[in-house]
Amino acid sequence: MLRSLPGGWRNSVMPPERAVYRHGPDPVEVSYRPQRDGGFAVRVTGPGGGAAQLTAHVTQWDGGWLSFAEGGRSHRRHVLRRGDRVWVQGPDGDVELTAVPRFPQPQQEAVAGGLVAPMPGTVLEVRVAPGDQVSAGQLVMIVEAMKMEHRITAPGPGAVAEVRASRGDQVAAGDVLVVIDAG
Repeated sequence: MLRSLPGGWRNSVMPPERAVYRHGPDPVEVSYRPQRDGGFAVRVTGPGGGAAQLTAHVTQWDGGWLSFAEGGRSHRRHVLRRGDRVWVQGPDGDVELTAVPRFPQPQQEAVAGGLVAPMPGTVLEVRVAPGDQVSAGQLVMIVEAMKMEHRITAPGPGAVAEVRASRGDQVAAGDVLVVIDAG
């Protein structure tokens, strides 16, 4: 029986796909869901929360040119994308959009005097404790990553303010391991 179903068929309703753009300072959200007739139910929410809903049937997508039918009328637009910028050119003029990342990049914790893990690994050895005085180049920790030992050394003289990792801990690239107060 399942062989008789068209490719991509699902027995449950999936949420619409969603993309967010900026048009100047204003957000524009586009969501769309494929329909059984080959068209797409599209909802565009613009600045101020105003929304437009339509059903479109894509008739051609080639070399940046998009042809589609909507509301009994045919439309043709040129779409150009470079990085996160998108330009849509049509008879009513050009629109420039900036794509908003779907998943924002995680921000690394910035700590003055913080020594970080160079790559994901396991802490093999901790050679300092809070309050210890260290000198430039002194070994403070050893992290094993990819079967190599990475020596974490003090960049200059100072006092150990914090030790954030212990022997055996798994650390991610960029995790703060030790904080040294140079003041």
